[in-house]
Amino acid sequence: MDIFVHEAARDDIGRDNNAERRRISLSKLSKFQLITKVRGLTPANREAEFGLLSKPNDVVDATLLHALKIGAADFLVTQDRRLHDRARRHSAEIGRRVLYVADAVQLLRTTFEPIEAPIRFVEEVQTHSIPLTDTIFDSLREDYVGFDGWWTDKCVKQRRPCWIVEDDGVAGLLVRKDETGGRHRCHSKAQQDTQDLYVQGSPRKAGDQDWRATPEEGILVRPTQPVRSDLRHDVRGADIPYRSS
Repeated sequence: MDIFVHEAARDDIGRDNNAERRRISLSKLSKFQLITKVRGLTPANREAEFGLLSKPNDVVDATLLHALKIGAADFLVTQDRRLHDRARRHSAEIGRRVLYVADAVQLLRTTFEPIEAPIRFVEEVQTHSIPLTDTIFDSLREDYVGFDGWWTDKCVKQRRPCWIVEDDGVAGLLVRKDETGGRHRCHSKAQQDTQDLYVQGSPRKAGDQDWRATPEEGILVRPTQPVRSDLRHDVRGADIPYRSS
């Protein structure tokens, strides 16, 4: 994310008659990247698009909105109510992109701050001990035709172990297959692989977050980067379509 100031805002501050205040304001602006003016853009052009510009600061407001419209920035943050009103009069789309400081802070928090999802504990169980009626399977059943049969034949009958997160019900599930070292040319037991069959997180517990397992440690973690959620793999290597909850 980048933060910019517009060259027109710097010109506006330059008209401040208080020399000390002007100096302080300009020194603060120097910390940010600069969006320069569009060449050939006249006050008449801006007035035709953004309404009457009777004062110099109105011209600055229209210049900022023009930069927003052409895509020089995604959002404009200002406490100026008249600028908000002018943006809404121009169009609903531009109006939505002009934010008050509180709105900008909330946008940053919801976009970049991690969401805590407490996990009480992880338990190893046999796959047969989880009934197929458990809601943890609902989205898999919707997206994978024949899931019930696959679960019975490939997991229950083969007595596959799995890790679950228990939190007033099954909140997360990882089914695994312990591979032998020979298949992967491992020379010690410590080098043996644990193959991830699939991971499923309950929407009730994880919200809209994707979950990925760390099989070596037997824990479920929320990734710092988006997890590819369109494919899951069974033990044969066949792809199982999956829609993120």
